[in-house]
Amino acid sequence: MNELILKLPLIFFIISFSIFLVNYFKDSRSLVVGFELLVSLIFLGFYLTLLVFKYENIPYVVNIAIFLAIIFIILIFILMISLLIVLFTSGIKLIKREGLRLSHMLSLGLGVSYILYIIIWPIFFDLTKDSIFNSIYYALNSIIFYITFLMTMFVLTLFINLIPKKKNYNYIITLGAGLIKDEPTPLLKARIDKAIKKYNKNKNSKIIMSGGQGADEIVSEALAMKNYAIKKGVAEKDIILEDKSTNTDENIKYSYEIINDIENKNVNILVVTSYYHVLRALIIAKKQGVKCDGSGSMTKFYYALNAIIREFIGYLYIKRKTHIKFILFICFLTLFPMILQIIQK
Repeated sequence: MNELILKLPLIFFIISFSIFLVNYFKDSRSLVVGFELLVSLIFLGFYLTLLVFKYENIPYVVNIAIFLAIIFIILIFILMISLLIVLFTSGIKLIKREGLRLSHMLSLGLGVSYILYIIIWPIFFDLTKDSIFNSIYYALNSIIFYITFLMTMFVLTLFINLIPKKKNYNYIITLGAGLIKDEPTPLLKARIDKAIKKYNKNKNSKIIMSGGQGADEIVSEALAMKNYAIKKGVAEKDIILEDKSTNTDENIKYSYEIINDIENKNVNILVVTSYYHVLRALIIAKKQGVKCDGSGSMTKFYYALNAIIREFIGYLYIKRKTHIKFILFICFLTLFPMILQIIQK
């Protein structure tokens, strides 16, 4: 085998993985980072495949490669089936425990859509075959693949941003998540506990408790969070209250304003929230020009899966202009042959 052909995928892997690492440490708050990691892994897989062909004469090399490929395919199949099962089981469990709401039906709805796409959707191809509507079918199919790809990149980028970075953080912004009377909810307690762990690891750091007072709350979330943290051993002097915000945008905005009022030099900021919410919070911060990293607290899996889908929908809304343009471009490419047919007739 030509050595250049063998080395090219390795060179592309090194280049793409280097770009990924640079962007990861520079600013990982973009789905582009997830895409860069995926591309580098594809090049690595291609390189390993070529290695097998190069050393195919060595005993058992091909057999081992075939065995590993079969295992990989089986794992992909198991993953797809497992995902379907988990979507249904977690969706049903969430509705049973948290109540029937539209926002609680996302994982169940995705599971149903998954089945409909596999079983029902191919029927439409047969119905539209050899007709002008076939282009519409391909356009819709391309949009479905695009949204699926985006969601895959969203989840991959989310987990990339959960990898801790070795920094000394000056401010730890903790995002609110509701109260029960004047006590933080279990979800919010998990966030505060995570913030306290980060606080203990970062000398001279300050925790900003961010959350206003809702219409049904007797105190602000920030104050309840502060009281809980003090009980956990955090010094009161190291806690700063931000009690005006009502959503994530305001959490970041008002907390950053407080930091700027205290000092105008460059500081390292860490945003602590539930792990499924980390990426969207960081994207919002990036949109506001706030440089920060994220850290996520754990929560119940049946709740988190539905929440990740909700977060992805939130991401699509934030980036709606970009993705609408891309979807329109996809529609143009797939519908163009149909338009030409109509014009020619």
